[in-house]
Order: sequence, then C-alpha cells, then structure tokens
Amino acid sequence: MQNDLRILFAEDAIVDYELAKRILEPEFQFASCRVDTASAFIEKLINFAPDLVIADYTMPDFNGLEALKLTKEHDPLLPVIILTGSQNEEIAVECMRAGAVDYVIKDHMKRLPFAVKEASEKRKKAIENIGFNQQIIEEKEKLRQSLEMLTKLTDLVPGVVYQYRLYPDGSSAFPFASKGMWNIYEVMPEQIIEDASLVFTRLHPDDYERISTKIFESAANQTLFQQEFRVVLPEQGLCWRFCIAQPELLPDGSTLWYGIISDITERKMADDILMEKQRQLQSITNAANDAIVMINNEGMATFWNPAAEKIFGYSSDEIIGKKIHEIITPESYREKHFLAFSHFISTGEGSAIGKTVEVEGISKTGKLFPIELSLSSIRQKDTWMAVGIMRDISERKRTEAILKNKIDELERFNNLTVGRELKMIELKKEINQLLLNAGEKEKYLIFE
Repeated sequence: MQNDLRILFAEDAIVDYELAKRILEPEFQFASCRVDTASAFIEKLINFAPDLVIADYTMPDFNGLEALKLTKEHDPLLPVIILTGSQNEEIAVECMRAGAVDYVIKDHMKRLPFAVKEASEKRKKAIENIGFNQQIIEEKEKLRQSLEMLTKLTDLVPGVVYQYRLYPDGSSAFPFASKGMWNIYEVMPEQIIEDASLVFTRLHPDDYERISTKIFESAANQTLFQQEFRVVLPEQGLCWRFCIAQPELLPDGSTLWYGIISDITERKMADDILMEKQRQLQSITNAANDAIVMINNEGMATFWNPAAEKIFGYSSDEIIGKKIHEIITPESYREKHFLAFSHFISTGEGSAIGKTVEVEGISKTGKLFPIELSLSSIRQKDTWMAVGIMRDISERKRTEAILKNKIDELERFNNLTVGRELKMIELKKEINQLLLNAGEKEKYLIFE
C-alpha cells in the first residue's frame, strides 16, 4: 500500500468524489479535498500542495482542461488524471495532448487505482530525473510556511485584511480575506471568495450608493480607496467601519485592491458624545453675558464668545489667532502682563490665577472701561492655556460712584443738623444758669 498521497479532486458531483475515494482507499493511504471552482482550485494548489490532481472533464462553472492548464502553470510535474462520463476518443486524445497523464471513464472507475499508481510513479521518476527534488520540496515548504505565517499575522490584525477584485463586467469577489471578515461583516471568507454581493447587503442603505461610486472611481483612476461608512449587521446591528485599500490594475482589466477594514464604532460614538458636549458648551458660552476668552501658550486667542464681541467690539475673526493682550489690554498694563505671562506658560501659575480682580480693558473704539476678570489655567498637551471670564462693570462703577456721593451728602447734612441741636442745648443751659444766678426759675427743660 502506497502512503502519504495528497489528492486534489476537481469534481462537482459529491457522489463521484466519494466513489473515487472508496475505490482508492484499499490501495492507498491519502488525504484529499474537493473543489468545483477555479478560484478554489488555485487556492488549494497553493495551500493543500497536492501530489496528484483528479479532474472531472465537465463541470458547470469549471472543467478538467482548465484544471489541467492551471496545474501545469503552477507545477509542470504535478500529474493530472481526467475523469469523464464520455467514451469519446477525441476527448481522450485532446486531454492527453494537453498534458494529462491518464484518462479514466467513470463507468470504468475500477481502473482509477492503476492510473493513480502510474501517475505517482511517473511524477516520482520525473522529479528524480530532474535532480532538484529537494529544492522543489524546500521551496514548496517555504511557500507553505510563508502562507501559514501570513495567515496567522493577518488573523491577529484588528478588523479584516483582504483582497477585493472588481471584474470588467461589474461583478466582484474577495479572493482573500482574514477571519476578521466575520467581525466586520458577519460573513465567512469562503462565502465571498467568488461573489462579494453578500457583503454589499450589509451596507447601510444611506451609504450604499456613495461606497459603490467611490469603488468605481478608485478603479477608474487607480487611486487610493479610503472611506468611513455604516453597516447594519444581523447580530451587531448598526456599526461604523473604516476602509483603506490600494488598487492594482490587472492584465484582464480587473482591479484588485489590497486593503484593511477596521471597526470604528466606539470612536464614532465617542465623537458623537464629544460633539454633543461641544454643542452644549457652545450654547452655554453663546448665551453667557460675560466675555469668555481662551488664549494659548503664545498668548494668542483661541476662543472668543459672542459676549466678548459685544463688550470689546471685535469679531471672532478679528481676534482668533492674534495676541490678545496687544489688542484689549491698555498700554500701561502690558509690561506687567508680559512678565507675568512668561511665568505662567512655564508653571501654570500667576498672581491672578484662581482669583477675581478688577482691571481696565480697551474697546475697539479706544475707550477704556473697567472690567472684572476671573482667570484659570488649563493643561493641554504639555502646555498651559488660560481661560478668562470678563464682565464689563462700567455701570456698576457708575452706580457705586453715585451711591458714594449720596452717602457723603447725607453725612454732611447730618453733621450740620446735629451741630445745630447741640448749640441750642448749650444756649439753653447758659440761659437757665443766668436765671438761677438771678434768683429765678429755669426757663428751659433740657433732655440729653
């Protein structure tokens, strides 16, 4: 009994495949696999590394002559036996001329072990005669190991590593996809090796047309395909995906992309949350009556809300990116500011940080006016930034001045009134004393 044969069957009829195995099993110890498409046949030629090919002459989408041609292109020494249900001698001659080592009619399947034995011996002798048997074995093993390593590496990559092929007639397929294809589209790689249509059923309806258009544009211009899009999956539901792929134009007019698709659902959800918070913050700052300003470590304005525009007269476009203290700080304050700011950008500290102070500002019209300033520091990417909240207190200052004048006036009036009363009491006392001295009664009753 011969050992360790690896037989690749190109056969669409499972019954014929099982019959052939049963006939061979008494004579040989072998491993086998069956395919019925060209793409799967090529993949097995590489990964299964057969010692012998047995191909059905006629199949719906593939035939024995095509299998024979592909085999000879892959390995000229790899023997091919043609199986057929026809007894047409012309077919037999055609197959033998194309390079088949034998031709077996399915009605005479019992002759198959003899054909396999003859084919195996011819292959062995051919390899020995060539003289580099070991080299071929080593190269095939290296190739197998490389493919195995590539498969292991791609399976570890988050998302899916893939090849996508768009044929000239508009049909498409994924000749290769790592097992991450399930996580990305909830389809198995073998389901789309010849037809990619199942993947496109997973695309969100609102993204389908855009993605299809971008694929054809990438193919037409041979430009990088790079898109974010949504998918609707049976188990995971709505998810976000990011795809980047480099196209290659093939001789037959097809385009083959080498790419990666990754899951960006969490990132998109985080982006949505961040955008919502930014919208809320924007609403708050827009509604605020106080000026809210942010400056970076170079002293340039990075944020300027509508209240700041109203208070100082400068639009956001006029302020953002400018050194703010050269615009809204009176010249008498600037030298002191520059000294304090140098210390701030190094430490995030300053005499006004965390406090509310009264200073002066200058408007676009050049008008000086009092402001109440609250400062805080923020650490971003190893740099210190300052946030200031400013309130125009001109009206409050005017009110305080009027109030002070009124209090002073009241004090003066009070002093005058109290002094008059004291003088009258003193005079009454003197009159009473004089009357007493004259032996008369006191005239005035005095309460102190």
